[in-house]
Amino acid sequence: MTGDRFVVGRSRTALDVYRSCSRAEKRELLEFFWRDRGPASPRVEVAARQYGPYAVAALVAVALEVIVLCAVVFPHSTTAGALLAGGAAATVASLVRAVSRWRELARRPRQ
Repeated sequence: MTGDRFVVGRSRTALDVYRSCSRAEKRELLEFFWRDRGPASPRVEVAARQYGPYAVAALVAVALEVIVLCAVVFPHSTTAGALLAGGAAATVASLVRAVSRWRELARRPRQ
């Protein structure tokens, strides 16, 4: 991570619009990114495009962590391992949703 830029694949993603959003705009952005509730302002849509790679990267890290924990705990406690497996499944489902939403936003024509 270098300043305001994070390298994702071959492209660089700046967070300038996302960081300049107010608290209300960030709330609207999260609603727009995760739930797709209606049209958003052009500013919120740009910020959502910037937010996408970071959401995916964070969920990848969490998913890997939960999967490793599941592998370590399962041999010692089946109940705890099963709970962690459920958490891992929920995390992977969120990751799939984030990746699909990010791709959908990337395909939209820019305003």
